[in-house]
Amino acid sequence: GMQREKMWNVRACMFFPRGDTVDSSELTIGIEHEHPANQIIKGTPGFFSLTVDWTRITTHVTGGTDDVTLIPVMVNWKQHTGAMDRFWDWGAGIGLYWARDDIPDMNLTKGSKFAYQAMAAYHFNPSWFVEGRYMADGHPSDSGMFGVDIGYSF
Repeated sequence: GMQREKMWNVRACMFFPRGDTVDSSELTIGIEHEHPANQIIKGTPGFFSLTVDWTRITTHVTGGTDDVTLIPVMVNWKQHTGAMDRFWDWGAGIGLYWARDDIPDMNLTKGSKFAYQAMAAYHFNPSWFVEGRYMADGHPSDSGMFGVDIGYSF
């Protein structure tokens, strides 16, 4: 299999919440650390990664609106396909949504909730990639978010 030297990814994303949020899109920044899965569980193909994202959701609250920080944290399994300089990767992960306060428009209460994500990216050179992501908790019609990312690997 292909081994990559670059183990860190940073992302700038536009997330589009499915819930009836004040804004139809939210700017999100994220960081990811990847590690060859075989080094953690012998014989496992692909990569394990940890993703942490940070966004602020503008939500309707009693008496107006509020900007509430939402931090999705996920452990993922990913697979890479293609050449060293241009390749695809895809994967899925589980983890949590951590909300600093209630986000009624997404049916999220303050604190942590189980969440999951799926992602697919095209690396058009060794350093830069574009990616599509989807993440949600147990109520995807409220909490789901589609994301479009541009990322940098180092």
